[in-house]
Amino acid sequence: MPRSSKRAAKLPAPSITRAACWSSERSPYYDKTFETAQTIIVYCASGGRSALAGKVLKDMGYSQVFNMGAFKDWAESGGPVDKPIDMGMS
Repeated sequence: MPRSSKRAAKLPAPSITRAACWSSERSPYYDKTFETAQTIIVYCASGGRSALAGKVLKDMGYSQVFNMGAFKDWAESGGPVDKPIDMGMS
């Protein structure tokens, strides 16, 4: 996956709807990492799911949502990617 800042949160797509609970100060699950003013970059393998996730997040009140699109295009164009460590177990 792309390298991320220390403040980044990584969520699988099914968790996006939970962000509504995490972003509300009235919720017992509030986490300021998910405030609606945070910049969010979404991506997936081909770009389709990230487009849908971006729309859902904007509909939920997030204003700084950017779709990076297809991860494979990012990687193939030379974008920085964290690679798993080879533990010699394969």
